[in-house]
Amino acid sequence: MLERSQRSFGNEDRQLLEQLRRNSIGTTRFAAKSTFLAGAAGLALGLLWLVSFHRGDRGAPFWPIVALAAAGATVGFWFDDRRHKRERRDREAAAAARWGPIIEVGVVEHLIAEASKAVRLDDDEGNTAWLLQVGERQVLCVWDWPNDASERVEIDLVPGRSPTALRISWTGKALPPSRPKRRFKRGERQPEQGEVLDGTLEQLDDLLRGGRAVNQGPTARARAAVTPASKLADDVTSLGFYKYAFDDQIDGIKGEIETGAYDWYLAAGRGFDADAERLAQGGVKDLLDDMRPALDVEGVELGEIAESYNAERGYTLRVGADEHTMWGDGEASRALELTTTRSIALINERLANAGSQERVHVLHGGAEAVFVLLTPGIWQAIAESGIFRQKDVPAPM
Repeated sequence: MLERSQRSFGNEDRQLLEQLRRNSIGTTRFAAKSTFLAGAAGLALGLLWLVSFHRGDRGAPFWPIVALAAAGATVGFWFDDRRHKRERRDREAAAAARWGPIIEVGVVEHLIAEASKAVRLDDDEGNTAWLLQVGERQVLCVWDWPNDASERVEIDLVPGRSPTALRISWTGKALPPSRPKRRFKRGERQPEQGEVLDGTLEQLDDLLRGGRAVNQGPTARARAAVTPASKLADDVTSLGFYKYAFDDQIDGIKGEIETGAYDWYLAAGRGFDADAERLAQGGVKDLLDDMRPALDVEGVELGEIAESYNAERGYTLRVGADEHTMWGDGEASRALELTTTRSIALINERLANAGSQERVHVLHGGAEAVFVLLTPGIWQAIAESGIFRQKDVPAPM
């Protein structure tokens, strides 16, 4: 069930929008950098005057030194004040450009929806979209951050080119996601807040792909001149490098190699952010959910994933019927290292059991760690090409 109604802005709506506008301006801190530097320059000039003309003169006046330091600081303060005011004006202008048209709309659209199913998708910036089945052929998109969607949601939003939610309220029983969460794939359209798609959640992949002009990356003419990087991008095609991508995305993904190894791995659906600290603090489930589409292709069925994290006692993970200890009692000091290595072992073991040649390789490490799925043949082609710096060639584990 989905109902829509409209009403004019009330005082509470205007106050909320005004608060959002002020929040987007933020606060600008006065930086006294020029004040300090100019004051120090004036002091140095005063000391130079003292040394040059009154060396050894105990009766030399000190007021010129103070005056020069004060004059320098005054000039520097003028520059700092102008910079501070200019930054404030720029922020206010940006806020006015963003929120002015929204405030001028003057209409609030109220949505009430009752959902039977839900699917969660995250974007690359950590935002969450809940896709809700609210009718036989109606899928409602709600951008919000609850851990679980509920049976009933109410949204007040300001319609426009980019609908802006004022309030979102979830009530009723929690809806278990009808499939594990994942990220939006390359080339998929990210629906707007409150947008309704014509179809069902079972057709979600097709709905997100439909009616969108796909970015194919560099044009054929731009890629006509073969470079070492483009040659590598072509060479790994026969090795199955692009099997996790849509066919009509492959040309665009090949073009990503020109921007760097990380972008190329990510675009091909082979790279997954694996910040060691985030993993050790309960992030392995999110990582496995991100990897699930690629693992599905390899025949790895993860099933339901549950986890238990305690900052003092440890972190355990249940994947299907299997229990895994990421780190336990007495291992807190090595939690980052242990969680990373045990996560890799967990994934590689399941890949091997499924008969896949893919294995986790690690790019960079630590807070910038990225897990990259590669076969021995693909890794060899990348390593021997000489295209990337050594640190951009993922290390086998």
